[in-house]
Amino acid sequence: PGGRFLKVNSHFCQMVGYTEEELVNRTFNDVTHPDDYHIGLDALSQVVDGIVPYAWAEKRYLHKDGRIVWGMLSTSAIRDAVDNVIYLVSHIQDITERKLAEEALIESEERYSSLFKNNHSVMLLINPENAAIVDANPAACSFYGWSHEELTSRKITDINTLTREQVCREMKRAQSGKAQHFLFRHRLANGEIRDVEVCSGPITIEGKQLLYSIIHDISERRLAEEQLQKAHTRLEQRAVELSQLNEKLKQEVEERKLVEQKLRKREAELETKANELEEVNVALRVLLKRRDEDKTELGEKILSNVKELVLPYVERLRKAELTSQGAAYVNILESNLHDIISPFALKLSSKLLGLTPTEIQVANLIKEGKTTKDIAVTLHLSPRTVEFHRNNIRKKM
Repeated sequence: PGGRFLKVNSHFCQMVGYTEEELVNRTFNDVTHPDDYHIGLDALSQVVDGIVPYAWAEKRYLHKDGRIVWGMLSTSAIRDAVDNVIYLVSHIQDITERKLAEEALIESEERYSSLFKNNHSVMLLINPENAAIVDANPAACSFYGWSHEELTSRKITDINTLTREQVCREMKRAQSGKAQHFLFRHRLANGEIRDVEVCSGPITIEGKQLLYSIIHDISERRLAEEQLQKAHTRLEQRAVELSQLNEKLKQEVEERKLVEQKLRKREAELETKANELEEVNVALRVLLKRRDEDKTELGEKILSNVKELVLPYVERLRKAELTSQGAAYVNILESNLHDIISPFALKLSSKLLGLTPTEIQVANLIKEGKTTKDIAVTLHLSPRTVEFHRNNIRKKM
């Protein structure tokens, strides 16, 4: 009853890591976790007092190497003839592995509760057998617009816009682990349809095989993707139109180049013809000028010849003794001669018209380069007379 070991078996020695000799020199509290000294004391007092035959407790023991060992303790009392307690018999079962497993499960549930309840992501637990929504976190209730009770009274087929058969097929894929990523359309409480991205997989909670689903609203992203796709389509269409326009412009440029080449060729031809025409015009101007000069020269010669070769003799006839009929003929002859030379006389210099027939003869010989002596011999004049006519010609010209 004082707590000292009297006898221990090998199983207990193995459980706490001490030999029997080491244990019989120690008390029960020497191998008990300090925080568990009080556990079972009340029950043990009832056993010692004879109130109950057994005392049960789960408590921690300290292994020799310092690690914790869990044990299930069952204690009863051995009494003498007068009912006094001689010693206590304790049966201890090593439950360390079970306790570690339970602790790892109390941790998993706390972790699950923390992650599930407090997560800002929309999360659902679904029973794959009947598609029932087993649990939903606050974020899910806020997203879908139902209370926790309303949401967990529904099935995922009430939310997913796919058919029941399609939803069941997708749950089997998630349950088997063949797929974990899904794109669905979910219906909210107000009837609005949202595009969602779902990450789903199997999970065991309290021995039940469930599916966890983490839902992300991607409606805005899908809308942006659709707008981006439309913009991309418009850009592609615009690119095609620009390409076609570019080809058309290239064709027009080529056609314009051909037209310009033809125009340049035509311009060159026209320039050549213009040059040729200019040459022709120059030649014509020269010919016309020459014609005018020839006409002038011809007129001068005709006028000069008439005055030089004809009129002097007409003048002589007028001075000769003629019959009245002969004088009339002379007047007619002189009048006709004036009519003949008058067209030329109008175009010739008045200075030339002012020269006498003899002066005209002298002027023509001067043009031919004749000297005063040569002129005097040719015209049967004296050199002095020739010089007289020269002076008169200078004055009249």
